[in-house]
Order: sequence, then C-alpha cells, then structure tokens
Amino acid sequence: MLTLAKLLERLKNEEDEVRKAGYNIIHRLEFFNAKKGIEYKMIEVPTVYGIELVPVVIKYRFGVHAQGYVRSDKGLVEQLWDHVFDLYVLRSYPFPLATCRLGAPIRIVWITPIFHPNIAPGADYGGTGVVCWRAFTKWTTIMNMLNIVEGVKQLIENPDPNDPIYNPPICLEAAEHFKRRPPPKVIAKRKTKQEQVGT
Repeated sequence: MLTLAKLLERLKNEEDEVRKAGYNIIHRLEFFNAKKGIEYKMIEVPTVYGIELVPVVIKYRFGVHAQGYVRSDKGLVEQLWDHVFDLYVLRSYPFPLATCRLGAPIRIVWITPIFHPNIAPGADYGGTGVVCWRAFTKWTTIMNMLNIVEGVKQLIENPDPNDPIYNPPICLEAAEHFKRRPPPKVIAKRKTKQEQVGT
C-alpha cells in the first residue's frame, strides 16, 4: 500500500490529467486528516452485493457528457447527455482489495436519473445508484482516474442488456428495452490537445 503522502500526490496528478482531458470534477471531499493521523473514513456504499463498508480517502463528484437514456414521465425512452456520479477512492488505491468481493479500490455511486441495465438511477430518482461494471472485478494497478471516467462514459454509451442489475426493476426493464432496440455503439475516442482547445 502507498503511504498517504504518495497516494495524495498520485491522486493530485490524476486529477490534473482528468481536467486536461476535459472532464469536470464538480466536487472533492476529503476524509483524511494527516495532522491527526487519520487516513480514511469508513463509509457505507451501495454495491451490487448490497451495502458495503469501505475505507474512503477522497470522494469525487464527476460530471460526464455522454449519450445515455432516461425514461420520461410518459414512459418514453429519451436521450440524456449530462450525467453525474460519485467516485470513492479507497485507502488501498491503486491496489486491489483482497478482502472484498469487488476487488477494485474504488466504488461508484450514480447520482442522476438514467435508464440503463448496468447503472441504477440515483437515490433521488427512485434507484440505488449502484453501478455494475466489470472493472470492479477485473481491476489492475495500471488503471487510473482518467481510465475510470472514460470507462464510465463508455458504460453509459454502451449498455450491456445481458448482464443487468436485478434491483431496482428499472434496470431489468432497460435490459429488455435494449435487447429489442439496441442503441448505436459508441466508439471511444480520446480528444487530441488541438480538439480540446478548439483549434
């Protein structure tokens, strides 16, 4: 495990990389206090296996612009482009947690509404905020914050109806919908520096 100082240095570099790539860190909440020797706070986070108590160092709130979907009040499936999620960075980051079913040293909780088989809407929209993503069980130490944000964007744009979340029911409904009407596949393309500055 990295020392807290090394972990914070790494996270600062990763934050800079995420911002340079054009992604929005809406909020950052620290749960450590180096002066008092506090390195993390145990926080309950919803997962596909239920509520999990994990050692969180920092919670980030990200805004992502991606082609997703939402079900309207009239029951129609409509496009939704702006999404928000919380990324919890655990004390072992970037190393996996051997003691948890989800080995990744991160947890993600969805905040905004969404109609997706692998992402439950946020708690304010009748869901649990649970995200079912293979990276949680296939974590490698070369992954970083930018990989995570870009991976979540890919998950939004490319739902997998064959591996849905079973609760809340809206995820199963989304799976059935996307089996009948698959959304267009979106290929990831990282912006060049020229595209980022608009030249």
